[in-house]
Amino acid sequence: MHKLGPPIKSYLKGKLYSFEVAEISSQSYFVFLPNCWSRDSKILVCVHGISRKSKEQIRLLRKSASASNTILIVPYFTATEHPSYQRHEVGLNGVRSDELLNNIIADTQSRLEINIEKFDLFGFSGGAQFSHRYAFRYPHKISKLIVCAAGWYTFPNLQDSFPYGIADNEVNHFIQGITDKQLSDFLKIPITVAVGEYDIGFESSLNQSKEINSLQGYTRVERAISWTKSLLKECENRNISPQIKFILLQKSGHSFTECVNFGRLSSYIF
Repeated sequence: MHKLGPPIKSYLKGKLYSFEVAEISSQSYFVFLPNCWSRDSKILVCVHGISRKSKEQIRLLRKSASASNTILIVPYFTATEHPSYQRHEVGLNGVRSDELLNNIIADTQSRLEINIEKFDLFGFSGGAQFSHRYAFRYPHKISKLIVCAAGWYTFPNLQDSFPYGIADNEVNHFIQGITDKQLSDFLKIPITVAVGEYDIGFESSLNQSKEINSLQGYTRVERAISWTKSLLKECENRNISPQIKFILLQKSGHSFTECVNFGRLSSYIF
């Protein structure tokens, strides 16, 4: 267990702070404290895409965070240490990206002297990939999941190995011994799947393998629809009443700024 950051009594409200877990630069994160934050404030973890524009997320979401009295926790996965953070791979620092988020949550609890049992989880693009896989792994920690513009998805089946399904892939041991109950717990999470209506491009960062194209579709819009349908189908199979919404964000492409300013993404996050 890493040494946790010390409690600090003089945090200013309405301010942004930057921290490192155990003073390790590869385990850095930001915290935004709304004007009226307290131990009872909601917690929202926001995960950036592969362009790693974490401060853009904070800039565009801080107004809504303040209005809803929500503390923002924004991890920063460096390209050097965590090039494949979306798939929870082990970084050069020897820590998986999902474990790094767990360290960040523990560090935040120590610094703010709050108890974080559950939190809302949002991710954009590569961050959406990270976030839904994190929720599969730790459904008991997530109060609400919002995924926006993921390039591709892990599907809720126990037959295909990770990252296509959630069976153990014997490499990074995604979920060892997953039970039906754990998958059912994931499906009971309120989930919003969002994507821009113009997010239909084929840029180089989009996984365009034949397998993914065949199973999930060719564009982010098609893949978001396919994943949503798979969740609803699995809910039906398990007799679970779904809390799953699909949102097509108007006038938005693969741009976080467009999704917030034109697609009203914030209204679905908070």
